[in-house]
Amino acid sequence: RCYGLRNRSTGKWVRKPQFQGITIVGPHAAAASLKGRTAIIDPDTGEPTTEYAFDQFKAFHYPDNARNTLLALAKTTPQGQRTWYMMVADGNGNYTQAMTCSAVDFIEDGTGRKILYRRDDTDKVGMLDEFGNEILPPVFDGLKNLEFSVDDAAYYQARRMLADGSTAVGVIDEKGRMVVPCSYDQIDAKSWGKYGIQVKKGDKTGVYDMRGNQVLPDMFNRLTLEHFWDGNKSWAYYRGTVYEADGSSRCALFNTYGEQLTDWDPYYASEDRIYEMTSRLEEYRIY
Repeated sequence: RCYGLRNRSTGKWVRKPQFQGITIVGPHAAAASLKGRTAIIDPDTGEPTTEYAFDQFKAFHYPDNARNTLLALAKTTPQGQRTWYMMVADGNGNYTQAMTCSAVDFIEDGTGRKILYRRDDTDKVGMLDEFGNEILPPVFDGLKNLEFSVDDAAYYQARRMLADGSTAVGVIDEKGRMVVPCSYDQIDAKSWGKYGIQVKKGDKTGVYDMRGNQVLPDMFNRLTLEHFWDGNKSWAYYRGTVYEADGSSRCALFNTYGEQLTDWDPYYASEDRIYEMTSRLEEYRIY
């Protein structure tokens, strides 16, 4: 199957069917594939504005397919090495190259469209908005969308390489605020939602809230977010367990603000004692 271009007003062919694929990506731009290679062409004339030298492209999808300020076009060597060329549209809708990247990811999080990119020259990762404005500078060794938003903010796992060659992870929001410092082995944000981010370093775990405050220190061997029903509402709390050197354990319950609700009990702390403490608890709601 081949595709061509017709003038919308006259119905006449601008280019008769010859392309393997055409996608309108801007007011005066289309990504067209010809003989296995891709170029940006002017859809009004069918003339290429870049060479047919690319094998992939990425762009945001809009209902009219005509609003992309940024495009990414890829070249892949016979050895499999891929380079992405970030293209930026000027006021006339013509695209010019802005930078080269080794990886590009066009995403949509809970607060809008974003582009994660890894610079080709520094191998560092940053983030742009859909218009090419810098949100996060390219200073990270990795950024990963955590795929949820809380209180109109989006969150990302940030990864940094340490001096000893190991890596550590933390959490940053789309405004550049470091919510959890990049000093942990693991984080778990998605399963706890609005109540915070579980962090792990070695065999110890703690929790941060979504504002960047450490609610519970990194002292627990096991930490879970739990809830119970009281009437028609459900209330959230943490259960924290610490293993002692002699093989014993102790457990206590905490509210989501970090306040200890029960004394330390051997092995297991029952939630029976906190049924009358709902004034000190937060209502359970993940998002």
